[in-house]
Amino acid sequence: FIPGPEPGDLASLRLWVTPQGIISAGRRKSHAASVLKKQLNAGNGPVSVAGMVTRILDILNDALEPLLQEVDDSLESIEDAIGTDAG
Repeated sequence: FIPGPEPGDLASLRLWVTPQGIISAGRRKSHAASVLKKQLNAGNGPVSVAGMVTRILDILNDALEPLLQEVDDSLESIEDAIGTDAG
């Protein structure tokens, strides 16, 4: 994910996960991977592979939350308009 958040800024994140570690690959720089790297360098990161995957998903979810809320608000507005016009 590239900070924005805008729908066009979404990028795929490819992970190869084994019990020993994680390898990520992609054409674009990953916001989640950068945040996790900073946390690890600061000594605040997860200590297991499962913890790392969970933290990456949390970072992605936190970044997408505002966009998803905006979409939800737009849908509610459309539903309200349809309900008002139909009634």
